[in-house]
Amino acid sequence: FLIFVAIFVLTMSVYLFTLAPTITAEDSGELVTAAYTLGIAHPPGFPLYVILGKLFTFIPLGTIAWRVNLMSAVFGALTASLVYLSLNKIVRNKVISFAGALLLAFSSTFWSQSVIAEVYTLNTFFIALLIYILLVWSENRRVGYLYAFSLLYGLALTNHTATVLLAPAFIAYILSIDKKIIKDWKLIVKMFGLFLLGLSVYLFIPLRAFQRPVFNWGPITTWKDVWTHISRAQYNDFSPFSNTYSKIGILIAFFVELYKQFFLPTLLLAAGGAAYLWKKGRALFWLTIGIFLLNSVAVIFLRKWGWNL
Repeated sequence: FLIFVAIFVLTMSVYLFTLAPTITAEDSGELVTAAYTLGIAHPPGFPLYVILGKLFTFIPLGTIAWRVNLMSAVFGALTASLVYLSLNKIVRNKVISFAGALLLAFSSTFWSQSVIAEVYTLNTFFIALLIYILLVWSENRRVGYLYAFSLLYGLALTNHTATVLLAPAFIAYILSIDKKIIKDWKLIVKMFGLFLLGLSVYLFIPLRAFQRPVFNWGPITTWKDVWTHISRAQYNDFSPFSNTYSKIGILIAFFVELYKQFFLPTLLLAAGGAAYLWKKGRALFWLTIGIFLLNSVAVIFLRKWGWNL
């Protein structure tokens, strides 16, 4: 616990010194406005981010933009701390776990998203928390952890719908640990109910849209509009068969960027870590590899975009 706190304090201190003082690029201006006015952001609306962002605007320090930027820093620091807990549970080595957490916290892209108003550190926080809950559950098999996982997974989707792509890895891991679950219909129904409860935060979209907030990506005037917004229909996002060969360029660029983020020595350590996971337990290996591939290669090939110089 002390090291968890130490990582949070250390990363949070650095993030505070480098925190953007006002509006920045990307979706910063829109998200700050949506949070401050409890408005509707671009599809899928990011209702959880907007609600939490509104809470941060009540902090009596800095500008409104600085306060919403601060939220990214808090969840970025929490992500690093949770990564430490998960690593330490796997390798049982505090030094390796500490170093791994800081490598993530101060990698350039993660750091850049932790100091501006964006949805990504809240997303990584949920992913790290969900992984940690599964690791704890795999040790003690207490059903309460599966209930917490289901609720938080639904909640995670109300911040970023892309998290749904991780479902195959999560389900495969749970069943590899305990295959009997697939026959326990009462447990499955309860888990699904809690998942829907977390997902219910999306009701924020119609409730606020029909009140005509100051900032409304809309127009959202009917229930069809609500579904169109949440499902990102306007982007025609799910297009796995378009730009098939062009996506290879993006895939290559992704791995090049990965090299730039962490450099060769760290990537070699990652390869060693993968070998360690394979030896320690195949379920944990496939959970890790599955999350990595589903959150990168799958995103590239399932979306419509293509390579564009």
